[in-house]
Amino acid sequence: MNVLCSDKTGTLTLNKLSIEAENVMPCGAMDKAEIMKMGALSANTITEEPIDMVLWESYPDRVSVAIHVFVRVCSCVCLWSLI
Repeated sequence: MNVLCSDKTGTLTLNKLSIEAENVMPCGAMDKAEIMKMGALSANTITEEPIDMVLWESYPDRVSVAIHVFVRVCSCVCLWSLI
């Protein structure tokens, strides 16, 4: 994914960002689930910026994504340590 377009609709009325999966519009070969996953993977949850947090929290399978990323990072660190 090269571009993620977002709209802060709801900020004025609820004071909270939200993503409604039914309003996610697929483009190209990616379906809604893949777009939501890419959004979650792009989120920097350490800084707890609202846009990052809503991208992360809106993806229903975020726990398995977190485990996958953790395993990849650990694998890379282990391989780098062996070099």
